[in-house]
Amino acid sequence: MSLKLAISNIAWPADIRHEVYGFLSRNGVTGVEVAPTKIAPWDDLNKAVLTAERDLMATFGLTVSSYQALYFGLPGLALLEDEPAFEALLKHTVRVARMAEQLSQGGGGVFGAPRNRLRGRLSEAEAFELGAERFAKLAKAVR
Repeated sequence: MSLKLAISNIAWPADIRHEVYGFLSRNGVTGVEVAPTKIAPWDDLNKAVLTAERDLMATFGLTVSSYQALYFGLPGLALLEDEPAFEALLKHTVRVARMAEQLSQGGGGVFGAPRNRLRGRLSEAEAFELGAERFAKLAKAVR
């Protein structure tokens, strides 16, 4: 059995990624967990930028293993708050899914954003119920 190893791009400054990709490749790493804003700011993450990053990683035999920091630097997005905050989160999640399609034909996203999943005044049961409902909407939206 071979070990697949991936490292997050939050581990190095973006301006040295060429050197890091080479180092990873030479040392048996095959995947990169991508925080999109380590490639470029949200507003600059267009098809050309994503294609260039995908091609650069491929040059070193690397692929995207997963995505993280999906909501980094974007206040007002929330899973369990009011409907406008959830709709903003939903819209952005679809945007990230489209980026993932361009960068790696999809892939798993890590929903680890603590501030985006605070339950506020909801009880644990209410938060669980609302979260399940909203995660179902997220899943349908990104298919």
